[in-house]
Amino acid sequence: MDDAAFYGNENDHSTKIVSSNSSQGLIEHKLQTADYFTQLYFTDGKLSEAGKHYFVYEPSTKNKTVELSVEFSAKNQKTSKSLFADAEKESTTGWKNFWESGAAVDFEGSTDPRANELERRVVLSEYLTKVQCGGSNPPQETGLTFNSWYGKPHTEMHWWHGVHYALWGRPEILEKQLDYYFRSFEKAKKLAERQGYKGVRWIKMSDNEGNESPSSVAAFLIWEQPHLIYMTELLYRNNKDKKVLDKYKDLVFATAEFMADFATYDKEKNVIIWEKV
Repeated sequence: MDDAAFYGNENDHSTKIVSSNSSQGLIEHKLQTADYFTQLYFTDGKLSEAGKHYFVYEPSTKNKTVELSVEFSAKNQKTSKSLFADAEKESTTGWKNFWESGAAVDFEGSTDPRANELERRVVLSEYLTKVQCGGSNPPQETGLTFNSWYGKPHTEMHWWHGVHYALWGRPEILEKQLDYYFRSFEKAKKLAERQGYKGVRWIKMSDNEGNESPSSVAAFLIWEQPHLIYMTELLYRNNKDKKVLDKYKDLVFATAEFMADFATYDKEKNVIIWEKV
């Protein structure tokens, strides 16, 4: 069973305390080419290593209340953030802006006994997609609740995770995710060239920089290819701004060029086939 965490192969990566004192601790984790930091801020206490990749914060017995906040970063950088109050302020402001923008669902007045539960699920879905699928990369195939497909960004399911932002009046969240396609463009182009096609073949499963991840099936799948065209069209429809066309035109044309080159004509059946590897 995949429980969203994997604790095996403990010798293939390293975790260590870089620095710590009575109110802060910095942990560094190295996993092959990945290197990131976890900064902890806490009420008077002590951070210690209790086992391999296992750390414990023990608050002082003098504390009447305990606060703990955690910040993840790709770099070891100093920050002015500290305890719960900072995170609370940022969260309050961020969620206020989110819920006061875009669309929502209101079934008030409905006589259908399912209305309240359906409304609850819609609102909950908006929350979950924001916290799990609103970053600067396409999320993994099932979002972040369940660790499937190795936890890698998935362009195949990006349509499902992203288009609702534009349709519900929050296009800026979708646009932030589309930066991934600029970062991965050259690698997607080389993939198409290697296979003898024009344009760019978007990688189904990759890291955040578009490097293809090993998989027994992902490299052969193709249905993620048209998503970018649809998503950028939604951004344009939002305000009909020509700047959107100028920004994404090279990505769109290269995407379509591959689709046209990839398709083949079955003379016997008189159909266009777009299913091959």
